[in-house]
Amino acid sequence: MLLLGLILLLLCQGGKGGLSDTVPAGVLYMPAKDTVLSGVRNMPAEKLEKEKQKQFCMNGLLLNDEAVLRAMEPDLSESFIPVSLTKKGDLSSQSLATLAEFGQIKGHLDRLLASMARDLSGGAIGALPYKKGSTCSCDLCDYHEVCRRDMDEPFAEHIARSRKTFFEDLQKEAENDE
Repeated sequence: MLLLGLILLLLCQGGKGGLSDTVPAGVLYMPAKDTVLSGVRNMPAEKLEKEKQKQFCMNGLLLNDEAVLRAMEPDLSESFIPVSLTKKGDLSSQSLATLAEFGQIKGHLDRLLASMARDLSGGAIGALPYKKGSTCSCDLCDYHEVCRRDMDEPFAEHIARSRKTFFEDLQKEAENDE
Protein backbone atom coordinates (compact mmCIF):
# COMPACT_ATOMS: atom_id res chain seq x y z
CA MET A 1 0.00 0.00 0.00
CA LEU A 2 2.97 2.28 0.60
CA LEU A 3 3.90 2.24 -3.07
CA LEU A 4 0.35 3.13 -4.12
CA GLY A 5 0.36 5.97 -1.59
CA LEU A 6 3.63 7.28 -3.03
CA ILE A 7 2.26 7.17 -6.57
CA LEU A 8 -0.83 9.06 -5.43
CA LEU A 9 1.35 11.62 -3.62
CA LEU A 10 3.46 12.19 -6.71
CA LEU A 11 0.42 12.61 -8.95
CA CYS A 12 -1.18 15.12 -6.59
CA GLN A 13 2.06 17.07 -6.04
CA GLY A 14 3.67 17.02 -9.44
CA GLY A 15 0.77 16.90 -11.84
CA LYS A 16 1.07 19.03 -14.94
CA GLY A 17 -1.45 19.92 -17.60
CA GLY A 18 -4.63 17.94 -17.00
CA LEU A 19 -3.20 16.57 -13.74
CA SER A 20 -2.46 19.94 -12.13
CA ASP A 21 -4.55 20.66 -9.02
CA THR A 22 -5.24 16.93 -8.71
CA VAL A 23 -7.30 15.81 -5.73
CA PRO A 24 -7.12 12.14 -4.71
CA ALA A 25 -10.22 10.06 -5.36
CA GLY A 26 -8.64 7.10 -3.69
CA VAL A 27 -5.98 4.50 -3.80
CA LEU A 28 -7.05 0.91 -4.43
CA TYR A 29 -5.48 -2.43 -5.08
CA MET A 30 -6.82 -5.78 -6.17
CA PRO A 31 -5.06 -8.88 -4.89
CA ALA A 32 -3.43 -10.67 -7.80
CA LYS A 33 -3.72 -14.18 -6.41
CA ASP A 34 -6.32 -16.54 -7.79
CA THR A 35 -8.60 -17.68 -5.00
CA VAL A 36 -10.43 -20.98 -4.81
CA LEU A 37 -14.10 -20.86 -3.98
CA SER A 38 -15.23 -23.43 -1.45
CA GLY A 39 -18.57 -25.20 -1.58
CA VAL A 40 -19.12 -24.66 -5.30
CA ARG A 41 -20.11 -28.17 -6.32
CA ASN A 42 -23.91 -27.78 -6.06
CA MET A 43 -24.07 -24.00 -5.97
CA PRO A 44 -26.55 -22.39 -8.39
CA ALA A 45 -24.85 -20.64 -11.32
CA GLU A 46 -26.15 -17.20 -10.29
CA LYS A 47 -24.80 -17.54 -6.74
CA LEU A 48 -21.49 -18.91 -8.06
CA GLU A 49 -21.14 -15.88 -10.34
CA LYS A 50 -21.85 -13.55 -7.41
CA GLU A 51 -19.18 -15.31 -5.31
CA LYS A 52 -16.68 -15.03 -8.17
CA GLN A 53 -17.51 -11.32 -8.52
CA LYS A 54 -16.68 -10.74 -4.82
CA GLN A 55 -13.09 -11.70 -5.64
CA PHE A 56 -12.79 -8.54 -7.74
CA CYS A 57 -13.73 -6.10 -4.98
CA MET A 58 -10.68 -3.93 -4.37
CA ASN A 59 -9.19 -2.81 -1.06
CA GLY A 60 -7.81 0.58 -0.16
CA LEU A 61 -8.85 4.08 0.79
CA LEU A 62 -11.41 6.24 -1.02
CA LEU A 63 -12.44 9.88 -0.83
CA ASN A 64 -15.66 10.29 1.15
CA ASP A 65 -17.51 11.93 -1.72
CA GLU A 66 -20.61 10.16 -3.03
CA ALA A 67 -20.37 11.67 -6.52
CA VAL A 68 -16.81 10.41 -6.91
CA LEU A 69 -17.72 6.99 -5.53
CA ARG A 70 -20.73 6.66 -7.85
CA ALA A 71 -18.47 7.50 -10.80
CA MET A 72 -16.46 4.42 -9.82
CA GLU A 73 -19.42 2.14 -9.10
CA PRO A 74 -22.85 3.66 -9.83
CA ASP A 75 -24.93 1.39 -7.58
CA LEU A 76 -22.37 1.25 -4.72
CA SER A 77 -22.99 -2.48 -4.33
CA GLU A 78 -19.44 -3.37 -3.21
CA SER A 79 -18.82 -5.22 -6.46
CA PHE A 80 -15.61 -3.33 -7.25
CA ILE A 81 -15.02 -0.79 -4.48
CA PRO A 82 -15.45 -1.45 -0.74
CA VAL A 83 -18.38 0.95 -0.27
CA SER A 84 -22.09 0.36 0.10
CA LEU A 85 -25.18 2.26 1.23
CA THR A 86 -27.00 1.79 4.52
CA LYS A 87 -30.78 1.35 4.57
CA LYS A 88 -30.99 5.09 5.27
CA GLY A 89 -28.96 5.79 2.13
CA ASP A 90 -25.76 6.83 3.93
CA LEU A 91 -22.33 5.70 2.77
CA SER A 92 -21.02 2.71 4.69
CA SER A 93 -17.35 1.76 4.70
CA GLN A 94 -14.21 1.75 6.80
CA SER A 95 -12.38 2.58 3.58
CA LEU A 96 -13.53 6.20 3.38
CA ALA A 97 -11.39 9.21 4.21
CA THR A 98 -11.93 12.95 4.07
CA LEU A 99 -9.68 15.21 2.06
CA ALA A 100 -8.13 16.35 5.37
CA GLU A 101 -7.33 12.72 6.24
CA PHE A 102 -5.72 12.25 2.84
CA GLY A 103 -3.69 15.35 3.73
CA GLN A 104 -2.57 13.67 6.97
CA ILE A 105 -1.46 10.62 4.99
CA LYS A 106 0.41 12.89 2.56
CA GLY A 107 2.20 14.53 5.49
CA HIS A 108 3.15 11.13 6.88
CA LEU A 109 4.51 10.00 3.50
CA ASP A 110 6.50 13.25 3.16
CA ARG A 111 8.06 12.69 6.60
CA LEU A 112 8.72 9.03 5.84
CA LEU A 113 10.48 9.84 2.56
CA ALA A 114 12.58 12.54 4.23
CA SER A 115 13.57 10.11 6.98
CA MET A 116 14.48 7.42 4.45
CA ALA A 117 16.59 9.93 2.48
CA ARG A 118 18.44 10.97 5.67
CA ASP A 119 19.08 7.34 6.59
CA LEU A 120 20.31 6.44 3.12
CA SER A 121 22.58 9.48 2.85
CA GLY A 122 24.00 8.54 6.26
CA GLY A 123 24.79 5.04 5.04
CA ALA A 124 21.99 3.22 6.87
CA ILE A 125 20.77 0.58 4.46
CA GLY A 126 20.01 -2.28 6.82
CA ALA A 127 17.29 -4.76 6.06
CA LEU A 128 14.16 -4.44 8.16
CA PRO A 129 11.73 -7.06 6.88
CA TYR A 130 8.04 -6.94 7.67
CA LYS A 131 6.54 -9.33 10.21
CA LYS A 132 2.90 -9.99 11.05
CA GLY A 133 2.38 -12.54 13.78
CA SER A 134 4.49 -15.55 12.92
CA THR A 135 4.67 -14.66 9.22
CA CYS A 136 7.70 -12.77 7.96
CA SER A 137 8.57 -11.48 4.49
CA CYS A 138 11.84 -13.46 4.80
CA ASP A 139 9.75 -16.65 4.64
CA LEU A 140 9.05 -15.96 0.96
CA CYS A 141 12.51 -14.65 0.02
CA ASP A 142 14.77 -16.60 -2.32
CA TYR A 143 17.86 -14.60 -1.27
CA HIS A 144 18.36 -15.70 2.35
CA GLU A 145 21.66 -17.34 1.41
CA VAL A 146 22.87 -14.03 -0.02
CA CYS A 147 21.68 -11.63 2.68
CA ARG A 148 22.38 -14.01 5.59
CA ARG A 149 20.10 -11.98 7.82
CA ASP A 150 19.94 -13.35 11.36
CA MET A 151 16.32 -14.01 12.33
CA ASP A 152 17.06 -12.61 15.82
CA GLU A 153 17.55 -9.15 14.31
CA PRO A 154 14.65 -6.65 14.56
CA PHE A 155 11.66 -6.68 12.23
CA ALA A 156 9.17 -4.03 11.19
CA GLU A 157 6.25 -5.34 13.21
CA HIS A 158 2.67 -5.06 12.00
CA ILE A 159 0.69 -2.77 14.28
CA ALA A 160 -3.03 -3.50 14.31
CA ARG A 161 -5.01 -0.38 15.17
CA SER A 162 -8.39 1.08 14.50
CA ARG A 163 -9.00 3.66 11.81
CA LYS A 164 -9.56 6.30 14.51
CA THR A 165 -6.28 5.44 16.27
CA PHE A 166 -4.43 5.47 12.94
CA PHE A 167 -5.46 9.06 12.19
CA GLU A 168 -4.86 10.13 15.80
CA ASP A 169 -1.32 8.72 15.52
CA LEU A 170 -0.77 10.65 12.28
CA GLN A 171 -1.93 13.84 14.00
CA LYS A 172 0.49 13.29 16.92
CA GLU A 173 3.31 12.57 14.48
CA ALA A 174 2.63 15.82 12.64
CA GLU A 175 2.54 17.79 15.92
CA ASN A 176 5.85 16.24 17.06
CA ASP A 177 7.41 17.16 13.70
CA GLU A 178 6.59 20.87 14.08
